[in-house]
Amino acid sequence: MSKKVDWPKLKTEYVTTAITTRALAKKYGLAYSTVARRSANEAWSEARRAFESKYVSEVEQKVVKATSDKTTELLSRELRIANRLSELIEEKITEGKYVSTNAIKEYANTIKILEQVKRSITGTNTDAQERTLKIAEQRLQMDKDRADREENTDTNITVVFDGISDERWSE
Repeated sequence: MSKKVDWPKLKTEYVTTAITTRALAKKYGLAYSTVARRSANEAWSEARRAFESKYVSEVEQKVVKATSDKTTELLSRELRIANRLSELIEEKITEGKYVSTNAIKEYANTIKILEQVKRSITGTNTDAQERTLKIAEQRLQMDKDRADREENTDTNITVVFDGISDERWSE
């Protein structure tokens, strides 16, 4: 008497995990050829790829949203701090109080540090950093091109030992 196989369960396990059809067959005491045939007929591999694609997409969306929310929160906090520093300076000036250049420098330095933190968090570069990266990329490409040209033209390598006669090394 043949045993009843829960094919939807096997398909779900195959589609949603990394198990192979051979491992499924062994796990449930079935012939590999039976599971492989069923898998091919019902396109389990395609279903697995679709599931993985959907799952990866959902995970990516969640990561992007979480990162975006955190970045927005940090940028908002940075903006509040910068605004508060600006308000403090403005209040002192409006009240006719003396604002030392050192205090203004400290405020400006604080804002600069906040900007650096923001760039670090968001992974953005300054214009100067972008130019430096572009130049480095161009240099790398030029070195690669030069190496390719040299590789195509040099077929022999000659080693010259300073002060040693070639006659000593001949056979």
